[in-house]
Amino acid sequence: TAAATTAAATQAAPAKRKFTTSTTVKVADCPTANSMASNTSIQAAFQQAMKNRIPSAASVKVQLSKAGSCRRLNEGTRRLADPSVKADYTIEAPATSITLPSKDDYESELNKELAKLGNAPVQVTSYNTLTEVVSTTPTASAAIGTHAAVPLLAALLAGISW
Repeated sequence: TAAATTAAATQAAPAKRKFTTSTTVKVADCPTANSMASNTSIQAAFQQAMKNRIPSAASVKVQLSKAGSCRRLNEGTRRLADPSVKADYTIEAPATSITLPSKDDYESELNKELAKLGNAPVQVTSYNTLTEVVSTTPTASAAIGTHAAVPLLAALLAGISW
């Protein structure tokens, strides 16, 4: 039947695992960091660069933010840190293991995607490993135990008030 075929197809689909990682890229100046962090086209370029290097990924999402500091020390030319953009990735992949591309491969792919938008090359300064996200859900027995305690507590309180 159609229902049995659908159920079999659903069971055959491999389970997905969720991973996170982050990278930081050095940019030319503070205005560039500010504009890149809020530009959806730049966000799409970061996302596509990672997706191109992890073809087995079912989905790749990225959140960009400005990193580093643009404040100067003593009104001079020294800065606290280089202006940069941080990319926080969430990657979903089949249950099989996935491999993060090398820092050089990622930087090359990212610069290729950014060049399509007319942006200057960036330098990857921080490149973290993948961390698997493990979700925790309460067990059915714990949930049932909580619901069973409410009537018992009500009976106890009713008995005390007599």
